[in-house]
Amino acid sequence: MLFLDTIGNVEGAQKVSELYGNLNFFYNLNSYDSFGLAVTALSDVNGDSIRDLAVSAFLDDDGGADAGAVYVLFLNSDDNVKTAQKVSMNHNNFGTFYTLDAKDGFGHSLESLGDIDSDGIIELIVGAYEDDDGGTDAGAVYTLFLDTTGNVTGAQKISALYGDLSSFYTLVAGDKFGNTIASLGDLDGDDEVDMAVGSYKDIDGGTRVSAVYVLFLKSNKHVKKAQKLSMLYGDLNVFYTLEAEDHFGSSVAALGDLNGDGAVDMAVGTVHDDDGGLNAGAVYVLFLASDGKIKNAQKISMLYGNFSSFYTLGAWDRLGHSAAALGDIDGDGVMDLAVGAYGDDDGVSGTGAVYVINLEQTYCETLVILQLRILIISFFSALLFFCA
Repeated sequence: MLFLDTIGNVEGAQKVSELYGNLNFFYNLNSYDSFGLAVTALSDVNGDSIRDLAVSAFLDDDGGADAGAVYVLFLNSDDNVKTAQKVSMNHNNFGTFYTLDAKDGFGHSLESLGDIDSDGIIELIVGAYEDDDGGTDAGAVYTLFLDTTGNVTGAQKISALYGDLSSFYTLVAGDKFGNTIASLGDLDGDDEVDMAVGSYKDIDGGTRVSAVYVLFLKSNKHVKKAQKLSMLYGDLNVFYTLEAEDHFGSSVAALGDLNGDGAVDMAVGTVHDDDGGLNAGAVYVLFLASDGKIKNAQKISMLYGNFSSFYTLGAWDRLGHSAAALGDIDGDGVMDLAVGAYGDDDGVSGTGAVYVINLEQTYCETLVILQLRILIISFFSALLFFCA
């Protein structure tokens, strides 16, 4: 945890690990647990007026090698751990609802879903991107209902076998559904929170072109309807072409309503996009309709979106491995975005970098307007041809 001043300088810091922050008073981390791969704020779960935290350890071995785990951390005002609750196959009642197996990778992604059952406590969505429902590494996502002590009081799994996703799409072996997750708020206006889920090895359009699912949820967190975004679904191909190994859906982040049409928009990372060099990476800003389809899109890479006016991406920079909405930090009324490029070579090879990207509304036109422009251009092109 970093304590910042108004200009972003670090005034203080607290590390939470096996040696720092008092986590070891409650649980012990083991070699290769990968504690900290994913983190999300949970608001104030226990009612002590201090924000709490969920942290993944997706290679934890409870229930089998690399089955995965999530820690709910209740913090003091100095961000030391006051108490903790582990969610895994061996802890916190999770096994009452579902079984985690070896190499499920439970906790590879985390997101707060909001208080969806109106009990005053934030719910948590957890990705298990190597779950084997429907085939090896097809993937899954869990919604966890917590009490004030961090215990799991209920759970709902969405996979090829659970949660009714199969009524709309089929997950298959190797899809790795659940590698990343974002809460989208109430996209379709039914008073239920919806979510976006990455499936970064989906083969729509080619090997590992990948996909993102927009899931509209019922009150019981089953899937009411779904919209897949890929080269074959959701109208992304109207605007851009994804290629093999792009890994579209490496990250997802809700951006609020950028274009003022009443529907939330989102950023999607494509970590192995080759604009500017092999695996240089890219991010797509997707303007969504209330049905989850894409009304418009803007790609940000070395070739699109004006990024090259400020910085140069090189091969293996992997822009888009992570993404987060920052709020309107430059005061222009438009949400801004932080994007990770963990392979950036500033300093030495693979040092990594983060870009803070200030967005504008230039590309917030609707699909209808875009189609009208295409129609006008086509008309005049035909007219010129006829006159010639």
